[in-house]
Amino acid sequence: MQNITKRIIRILCACILFLSLLVIRTPVWADGEGLDLSQMQIVVPAQQTAVEKTAASELRKYLFNMTGASIRIVTEGENQGPGIYLGNTKYAAQKGIVYPTEGDTMGEAWTIQAVGEDLFLCGAPTRGPLYAVYHLLEDVLGVRFWNIWEEEIPFGSAVVPSDYSSSGVPAMEFREI
Repeated sequence: MQNITKRIIRILCACILFLSLLVIRTPVWADGEGLDLSQMQIVVPAQQTAVEKTAASELRKYLFNMTGASIRIVTEGENQGPGIYLGNTKYAAQKGIVYPTEGDTMGEAWTIQAVGEDLFLCGAPTRGPLYAVYHLLEDVLGVRFWNIWEEEIPFGSAVVPSDYSSSGVPAMEFREI
């Protein structure tokens, strides 16, 4: 009797796991409402840091994998139309975009903020802009980084709610095992 019970529990757990993998992780705003990142360009500061270059490259790669759109990376001042302002651009400063500083002892705070037709991904110089990109990909666009070898990238749209705003400071210095 115990073997049958254990076997039933295992089958139920396997079914639940399988069904959870079938769930589509499409955000509610992915129906076209909000900022369509596939129609925007990535705007970086004229004097970019290595972190900002890496963050722009990563964002471009994942947006291409999600939408098939080739997103341009342009220097601030060369852009036309709506943009994804990555890093500490002058335009972000003009719009009053700031990242949290309280508790950020390592310079890794980040912020994501939609303002009008633009999206701002800013952060502290050490790794902030890169963390902003990864939070956007995971928390908003549904990309899943399971470990350093495996990831899940949803194909379809890359839409951010037009009122989206999020920021944070990493809780710990090292996040790898």
